[in-house]
Amino acid sequence: MSSLESVKTPSDVSRDCEESIDLIQLVADLLLLHGDPEPTALEPVTSASDSYAKCRDTIVARTKGLAIMVNELATQIRANKLADVSRTIRSGAEAVVALTEAATHAAYTVGVADPGSTAAYPGLVDRYRFSRAKHRILGACARFDLSYGILTEQQILQISAQIAHNLTILTETCQIAANQAADPQSQDQFRQCSKSISGTTAALLASIKAYAKTRQDKDREKCVIFSKPLIEVIDAVLAFGALAEYAGEPARMSEIGKSTQQAILGGAMATVASCVKLFNVIPGLVRNVADTEAWKNLMLCSKAVAEATKLLCSALREHSIEGLK
Repeated sequence: MSSLESVKTPSDVSRDCEESIDLIQLVADLLLLHGDPEPTALEPVTSASDSYAKCRDTIVARTKGLAIMVNELATQIRANKLADVSRTIRSGAEAVVALTEAATHAAYTVGVADPGSTAAYPGLVDRYRFSRAKHRILGACARFDLSYGILTEQQILQISAQIAHNLTILTETCQIAANQAADPQSQDQFRQCSKSISGTTAALLASIKAYAKTRQDKDREKCVIFSKPLIEVIDAVLAFGALAEYAGEPARMSEIGKSTQQAILGGAMATVASCVKLFNVIPGLVRNVADTEAWKNLMLCSKAVAEATKLLCSALREHSIEGLK
């Protein structure tokens, strides 16, 4: 995201809104719309009730954070503090992502807790984690396009660090899959996947290093050129890991389990939709702070965010692990 630069103009804020919306919608698409029923916990838990409680605590904390975000945005926009607006937007997007992840796992946990449900059998590749890392690499590589304007050396190095960090996630995912694969051929293929990602990265990172020193467009163009084969390799590895023999099995929900799961996911989807609408209003408002209609829309969106998070928290209370016992 544009956290890699100092935001000074409405155009910068608009770009942050667009990138935040892209991230939120990617996560919603992976977890809420097209994802199979499976766990998404990012930390180990000792029991289903413990897992559910952690998710609930995360969601409550994030809903409070979103309430603060809404109030801060209005104040910052009125004061024309665009750098603060941008930071608030980015932190708000991360809060929505964390809330969505926690809600998805809570919904899965309570759904499979019903005696008629069967838990998921995880695949070798964590598709959600892999797709998230791919999205962040795409966003970082896109900043080498000239339409993003002049980049400082510090910004270029930060982009490089972002790419390297997420590439580590991808190679680690491949190595974990190799260790868990049942047959030697699959083990070797996943190891080769990890090597392919590392191999195509070398030329890109070398180009970025050169560009950071010269700051010349010809070196910037090399970054664009070498980012393309990297993305192609990442897509190929993701497709390979999604093959039926490696994909695992989604949970089989009973009617009761499915109903409780959908109630929680519905609250999460409402929160996502309301935050996307909120971020869509901001670009026009920072360009014209005197736009009374835009302020009305901002207030309506703020109210929608509050109502959506209330709906989600209500669903968590009504459909708990304890309630199934």
